[in-house]
Amino acid sequence: MAEFPTGKELGSCPGLAVLINKEFFLKIFVNGELKQVADNCSVQELLAEMEIVGQRLAVEVNEEIVSKSRHAEYSFSEGDKIEIVHAIGGG
Repeated sequence: MAEFPTGKELGSCPGLAVLINKEFFLKIFVNGELKQVADNCSVQELLAEMEIVGQRLAVEVNEEIVSKSRHAEYSFSEGDKIEIVHAIGGG
């Protein structure tokens, strides 16, 4: 019988169930590191889970920028490669 990851291993998005009782998860790569999230995890939820909400940053999925206005609606797919870059001010 397969062993399923726990909520901690999944890094489940806030408010979403983990892979228990017929829930599903995806494997994605965030800044080059493998991460498992609930199958309907949005950019906004991922950023909240990573505790980087409210910071100036850019999110790229598979080499395409996801505008801030789409963070709540944009959900990931299996194998997506996400890059999160913090904006640094300067003069």
